[in-house]
Amino acid sequence: MGWSGVLTCESAQAPFAGCAAAHPDVSRQAGDEGDRAMKAQQILVQRFLDWNKVHARLIHYNNIRKYYGENIFHSCSDKPPYYCHYLAWRLGTWNHDHLFEIFDNLLAVASGLPNWEREFSSFKASCDFAEYWSLLWQLQVGHFFASRENLVSWNPDGPDLEVNTQEGTFFVECYSFRKSFCIEEFIREIFSHLDRRIRVVHRSYMPFQLPQNKDTERFLHELFSPYLDETFIEKKRMEAKESYPVPLPVPNGSKNFHVFLEGEDIGNYDPTVFVGFTGDPERYLFDAIEKAVANKRKSNQLRNHRPNVLAINYLLSSDYQTARSRQQQLGGKLPPIKYGTEIDSVLEAACGIDQELSHALVSVRQKPHPIMAWLKRHGLLSDG
Repeated sequence: MGWSGVLTCESAQAPFAGCAAAHPDVSRQAGDEGDRAMKAQQILVQRFLDWNKVHARLIHYNNIRKYYGENIFHSCSDKPPYYCHYLAWRLGTWNHDHLFEIFDNLLAVASGLPNWEREFSSFKASCDFAEYWSLLWQLQVGHFFASRENLVSWNPDGPDLEVNTQEGTFFVECYSFRKSFCIEEFIREIFSHLDRRIRVVHRSYMPFQLPQNKDTERFLHELFSPYLDETFIEKKRMEAKESYPVPLPVPNGSKNFHVFLEGEDIGNYDPTVFVGFTGDPERYLFDAIEKAVANKRKSNQLRNHRPNVLAINYLLSSDYQTARSRQQQLGGKLPPIKYGTEIDSVLEAACGIDQELSHALVSVRQKPHPIMAWLKRHGLLSDG
């Protein structure tokens, strides 16, 4: 049995608009023994991460400065596979200050809720590049409830949030659907600094996989190593003047992952180089929802905290977003939620990096569930 509704507000904007800096072409040879002893991605991170920009932004944003610091940031500089702290990289490379203004304000709200220090401890010193998205989503969800209720707290020993309302208490577990998308994002950002015409793509709605865990370091090193020699990319640019896209080397171990260099003259475009076929969007949509729910079903004692809500952000999956939009436009059925016995409600969103949580699909296993009455009381719910 299920019942669903839609939060009624403007939908989120594109997640990465204006985020990664599109720098002029930058490459040089690895010219000393120190460079050769380091991993390729480590060399490039050190080259592109502007610590003066990091320092200036730490001074400007009080809450970021309060909960982070350059010592924490530098502690990740020798940690594989990314060799940077997730926030240091963004502070030192992204161009738009309003993104950090939003993040700073979200930190202010989150840190005012009980149990913040314990909840934040696992995020603070993480060297996982993907951790930014998990933290940001928790901050956005925390802000969504805390801006409308006084009795909201972090819950380090169970689901992320406890929300006490006049409709009843419920618990919220936050989940950012990351898979290989965050590794792909890191790769795309590094390439954007090497040459703005390099494109990183995967075919939509098809199995997509990049090497995980210990294999990530090896893959990134092999992927970026050719670009430490400035003559490599120069040769590829010359090829692109004749015909493009020019396929760029991808190490073994990936599935449905491609890198190309584009040219400038549309007359030299060759459509046969990369044939853009796709998979089945409806099947992808069903699979994405089923896997996200299954991945969190056993997490953070959801079974013992009732009623609960699993809040999923699909921001990083453009495939999910376009597949859901297509399904709705065609009037097709949306995937049923396999709640199991642990999950009572699922909130699906694609909340943009510079947006508040506003537009989402909320489903419940069975009524009554206090989140539905709460959303309705705040004028945030419509049938759909």
